[in-house]
Amino acid sequence: MKYDKKTDTWRAVFDSMAAAKALDFYTRLCTEPWIDELGKEREGYAYKESERGLKWDRGEIAMKTAYVDEKILSNLNPDVTGMVPVPIGPGNNRGAELNSRMMGMFSGIKDPVIRDAAWEYMSFYHSKVAVKIKAKIYVEGGMGKFLYPEYLKMFGYEDFLRLIPKQWLECFDIAMKTGQPEPYGKNSNVAYELMTYPIHEAEGLALDNELPEDPKARLEVMHNILKKAVKKADEEMLGIITPEQKRTRRIAAVVALIFIIVAFTFVFKKIFKAFTPPPLPGREHEKRVRWGFVKYKWAYIILLPAALTVLLWRYLPLGQGSIMAFQDYRIVGGSSWVWLDNFGNVLWDKSWWVAVVNSFRFSFLILGLTFLPPVALAIFLQESPIFNIFFRTVFYLPAVITSLVVIVLWKQFYEPSELGVLNMVLMHIPAIFFILFGLLLFFVMFSFFSRLMMHQKTLIALCFLVAGGLMLWAACSFAWPVFSIKDKTVFEKLFMCLPKPFKWLTDSDSAMIACVIPMIWAGMGPGCLIYLAALKGISNDFYEAADIDGASFIDKILFIVFPILKPLLIINFVGVFIRAMYGSTQSILAMTGGGANTEVAGLKIFYKAFVYMQFGPATAMAWILGLIMIGFTMHQLKILAKVEFKAAGSKA
Repeated sequence: MKYDKKTDTWRAVFDSMAAAKALDFYTRLCTEPWIDELGKEREGYAYKESERGLKWDRGEIAMKTAYVDEKILSNLNPDVTGMVPVPIGPGNNRGAELNSRMMGMFSGIKDPVIRDAAWEYMSFYHSKVAVKIKAKIYVEGGMGKFLYPEYLKMFGYEDFLRLIPKQWLECFDIAMKTGQPEPYGKNSNVAYELMTYPIHEAEGLALDNELPEDPKARLEVMHNILKKAVKKADEEMLGIITPEQKRTRRIAAVVALIFIIVAFTFVFKKIFKAFTPPPLPGREHEKRVRWGFVKYKWAYIILLPAALTVLLWRYLPLGQGSIMAFQDYRIVGGSSWVWLDNFGNVLWDKSWWVAVVNSFRFSFLILGLTFLPPVALAIFLQESPIFNIFFRTVFYLPAVITSLVVIVLWKQFYEPSELGVLNMVLMHIPAIFFILFGLLLFFVMFSFFSRLMMHQKTLIALCFLVAGGLMLWAACSFAWPVFSIKDKTVFEKLFMCLPKPFKWLTDSDSAMIACVIPMIWAGMGPGCLIYLAALKGISNDFYEAADIDGASFIDKILFIVFPILKPLLIINFVGVFIRAMYGSTQSILAMTGGGANTEVAGLKIFYKAFVYMQFGPATAMAWILGLIMIGFTMHQLKILAKVEFKAAGSKA
């Protein structure tokens, strides 16, 4: 950041040519291909996953960055591990950072005694007296060599300097002379996020081989990426936009608010109409009881606690959020009204709309991969003559594990090396097996397609055909890296295995599906048991009649199982849809943190509100997301209003 004294404004300035060179170097460090001693192709020289601490302890990483403090010094062996300062960058500057312990006091403290006591503690914590006590304790405990060298000089413990490796002393001196403090100011906590966007964009271009080989052209691409990021930083962090842009955004915000009000009014009207029971046949002339407080008093008394709970924890926050959306909200007070600016800025925030698109991508994958597979599994278990109880138990076991444990477990499976469990398995399977498996799935879907076409169910038949094509493409995509190998015939490639491991959670092509797979694995069992219980309620008379008519196995599924299970399928569909839209935040937060183009709308709102403390824009995002979802919600409620349930074995 750079301060302009003339205009009294700050500006983002990380779009210089020196910054472009640094970005190019970092991108090559993370993505450049190279061949190891075993002849295997690798991409990048740095490991950036969250397990790097564990890998460091196991000796699998040669270098890592860390803040220099007493804790890390006590764990370093100078005979094994060296210490060097951050290297000099293209602008002849070092990128070292000074990150000190920070304390704060609650501004709402009223009692002066409490306030003064807190201030005395904060003033003393790192005062010269306190540091002297700390140095004395370290020295007397035999830990003097792990103390900051300047403290040893300051308090007369120079003899301990000879115990500290020379390179540590040099590193300390350079770090203190060249280190820069973290940025501090309004919205400065979003600086790291805004500077991460160009890094991810450059990495994506490099991994997709879309960066030019010419150094000058490559540097120009990096420079353009940084220019876009600086413009975004000026807008989102510093709020620098022209009066014309502000006026346009406010007009768009007015239109959006009108749509939100009209949409919610229309939907609530439709909901009341859908759930209002029709008059009984032959009694249309009678006056309908609207509320019936006297007649249904015990029902109202029983419902009152639940209604108050919903009012307290749902609608009251909703009302408060309606106010926050028009404010620059501050938790400790001092909130100011910005009126329509939050909505206008969100409508022009490209990253927000990318997150919305990612939400629909995630929902599509969830609906496609977790809705029907439990039905298929239940049917196969129903038909299984042996080991029925065993298979039911095996498929249900993942459901007894908490969701966070499931996510962490699968994240270990996704380790982007040959040591990762999933890569270890896939890298020992010839390419032809992926193709054959895809063809098998396509054949199954094509069988459903052909039977439905015979019965003139064209639309549903085409859905099965498209699903089969997607399954074939997904299965064969695992074999594509094999066919990119040069100097081998097609026949030889069919029986070759993957040449390098997948980067599951860092590759934008696989990250989203990798976040969905654990949910499929954990949710298959419970859904399967529900459908199994429903299948038990289907009378054998239906199957016997179908056998007499010459129906195939697929015909029984299409025209007996599906129609009878229709109410349960509708309920499950609504549940899966809601879980897909609102349950994606935890999975993606733990898996990727929103990286590799996986940030969904819920996670975007979470970051805005609880990481960057921008509650006003976050609330505006929530209202816009509600407007987008309102149509789906209305359609689902209309479907639920028409669903009728009957006990198993009952006759219509």
